[in-house]
Amino acid sequence: MGKTHLSFYGRKTMLVLTRGLKQQIVIGDQLVVVTVLEVKGGRVRLGIEAPADVAIRRMEIADPSEHKEPGNLLVTER
Repeated sequence: MGKTHLSFYGRKTMLVLTRGLKQQIVIGDQLVVVTVLEVKGGRVRLGIEAPADVAIRRMEIADPSEHKEPGNLLVTER
């Protein structure tokens, strides 16, 4: 566990991580913490802690106008 891979495309990056149960990642200076709560079958349950002023939305229901060209992110796996 703990393998990482960083992909670049344009101005966007994606850090690909392998995490296990109860492991966490921290995002940005606002201390957004993502915790793996459960892994069951093909699904992963995540817990997200963030300041009250940070909006957290699932991509499939987020306002498309908030996302600029979501297809411009290239992810590669090794």
